[in-house]
Amino acid sequence: MNVYSTTPMESNLFTKRWSFVNSSLLCCVLITLLCWSVFIERTDIYDGKVLSKCLYFNKVASFTGFVLGIIYLLRRRVVYVGLSLTSYFIIAYLSYLCIHVLYFDTYLDVRIGSQFLLLLISLVISIERPKETYIIIVIWFFACVEAIWGLYQLYQHFYDWKHFDNPLGSLYNTGIYGIYLCIPFVLAVVSSKKYVATSACSKHYLFHTIRYITLILTGTVLPFTGSRTAWVATLGGLFVFVCHRYRLIQLFQQNKIWIKGLVSFLLIGIVSLFILQLFFLKENSAIGRTLIWKVGFTMWLDNPFWGKGFNSVSHQYFNYQAHYFSVDRSAQEQWIAGNVSYVFNDFLQIAIEYGSIGLILFVGIYTTIIRKNTSPYVAVLVSCLLTGQSSYPLESIPTQLHWYLILSLCLLRVVPLKSILLSKWTMSILGVAIFSLSLILWLKTSQSDETERASYKAEQLFNQEQYKMAILVYEKIPNLNAVNLLVYGKSLALDGQHSKAIRVYEQAKVLLAEPFLCNNLGLSYQAIKKFKKAEENYRLSHNMIPNLIYPKYLLANLYIEKGDVKKAKEQAIEVVDSPVKVYSEAAEEMKEEMRDFIRTIALK
Repeated sequence: MNVYSTTPMESNLFTKRWSFVNSSLLCCVLITLLCWSVFIERTDIYDGKVLSKCLYFNKVASFTGFVLGIIYLLRRRVVYVGLSLTSYFIIAYLSYLCIHVLYFDTYLDVRIGSQFLLLLISLVISIERPKETYIIIVIWFFACVEAIWGLYQLYQHFYDWKHFDNPLGSLYNTGIYGIYLCIPFVLAVVSSKKYVATSACSKHYLFHTIRYITLILTGTVLPFTGSRTAWVATLGGLFVFVCHRYRLIQLFQQNKIWIKGLVSFLLIGIVSLFILQLFFLKENSAIGRTLIWKVGFTMWLDNPFWGKGFNSVSHQYFNYQAHYFSVDRSAQEQWIAGNVSYVFNDFLQIAIEYGSIGLILFVGIYTTIIRKNTSPYVAVLVSCLLTGQSSYPLESIPTQLHWYLILSLCLLRVVPLKSILLSKWTMSILGVAIFSLSLILWLKTSQSDETERASYKAEQLFNQEQYKMAILVYEKIPNLNAVNLLVYGKSLALDGQHSKAIRVYEQAKVLLAEPFLCNNLGLSYQAIKKFKKAEENYRLSHNMIPNLIYPKYLLANLYIEKGDVKKAKEQAIEVVDSPVKVYSEAAEEMKEEMRDFIRTIALK
C-alpha cells in the first residue's frame, strides 16, 4: 500500500497522463542513450575517462530538451500533472540549486549540468510513468556488459595472481566500478515475479532470463572489485529486502522485550565485527577517509548555512588540509594524507557545497520516498544511499544515473498527492523555457568541448618541450580552467617568463588549491629572488601533503641559495630521513643530493 493517496476526482484526473514523450519506448531510448555514457572515452581531451562522459551526457540531454520543447509548443490541449510529496522536495531542491548557482557558486563547469538534469529526469519519469520493466532492462543490459568486461580482465590475470589487479570494466576506478555493479545486482534480487509491476514484459521469460544473467555476472565480479563500500551497500540493501519480504520488523515488534534486546545485541555485534573486519582489510585507506571527513567537517563549519559552492571541495580542500597539518599531527595521519578531490561522503559533500539547507532538502527527497513505502525498490535505494556514506557515487555520471533511475522506480510506486491543471498556453511557455535552457546547455557544453580539445593540444606541445608554441595556443583559449592555467603557467616559467608565470599561477591559485601549483609558484618567486614568497608556497605545499619529499627538497635548495646554512642543513636532514611512500628514482636522487650537501658541510 502506498503512503500517498488521492481523492477519487484526483485519481481520475491523473489517468490523463502528462505525456512528455509519445510512448514508454521513447523514454527508454532516452535512458539508453544516457546510460551509454559509461562506455564513452576520449583521447583528445584531458581526463578523457571522466570528463568525456559529462560532455556526452549534457549533449544527449540537450538534444532531448530540444525535442521536448517542440512537443510542448505543438501541444494544443490541457494536461494534468500528478505530484507527490517527494516531487515537491525535488522541485524545492532544484530551485535551491538554481539560486545557489546564481548567487554563491564560483567554480562552475560542465559537470554541474548532470545534477540538474538527473533530478529533472527523475521528476519527468515519475510524471510520465513509463513501464518499470523498460527501465530495469536498460540498467541490467549495461551492467551485464560491464560485468563481462570485468570477467575478461579477471581472465587476463588468471595465470598471474602475483600481479593481480582488481577489475574496473570501462570505468576509471575499482571502487566506482564495484558501486556500478552492486546496484543492478540488488535490483535483480528484488525484481521477482511477486514484486515487479504486473505487465506482459514482467511475465515474459526474456525479462527473467536477463534478470538471472545479471545476478550471475554481477554477483561473480562484485567480490573481486575490492570495493568495501559496494559490499556494505549490497548487504544493506539485501537486508532491507529480506526484512520487507518476511515482515521481520513486524515480527520483531510483536516479541517480548528480552527477545528484542537479545536480537538487537546480536545484530549490533555482527555488524560491528563486520565493519571491523572491513576496517582492518585496508586500514590505511579507512584511516585516510577518517582524515578526509575531519578536514571536510572543518570546511562545512566555515560556512554551514549556505555552503561554499559547487565543486568547492575539489578546489579548496587542500587549503583546509594544509591548515589541519599546520600544527603537530600524528605521524600516521601525515603518512596517509594524499591527493583529494572528494570527501568520500556524498552527504558531507552536499553539506560543504550547498550548506545545511541543501542537505535538508536532499535528505527530504529520500526520507519522503522511503517512509512507509513498501516498494521493493526501496531496498535498492537504501543500497544507493549506503554507497554515498563512504564513497562518491554522485560525482560519477554512471553511478549517478543508477542512483536517480532507482529513485525514479521508487517514485513510480507512489500515488500523487494532487493533480495540477496546465493550460495549453502554460505548456507553450514551458516548451519555450525548456528549449531555451537546452540551447544554452548545448552551447556551453560545445564551448567547453572546444576549450578542452584546444588546451589538450597545448598540453601535448608542453610535453614535447615546445613551450613557446604551447604559450601561443594557451593565449588564444578563453576561459581556461585551473588545471589549464597551471600548465600554461609552467610553460611560461620554463620559457623564462617568470613574472608572467606568477600572474597566471596566482590566477589559478584563486580557483585551485594544489601542492603542485604551490611548488611551481614558489619556483617562479625564487627565480626572481622573492625568497619569502617562495618559502610561503613551499611550506603551504608541505602542509597540504606532509609525506611528500619534493617540497622539503625545494625548501632546502631555497635556504642554500639564500646562504642560510643552518636551516639548509636542518631541511636536508629532514629530506634524507623522510620515508618514501611510493618509490621513485627522483626521490632517491633528491635524497642523494641532500646527503652530498650534508657531507660537504661536515667537511667545512
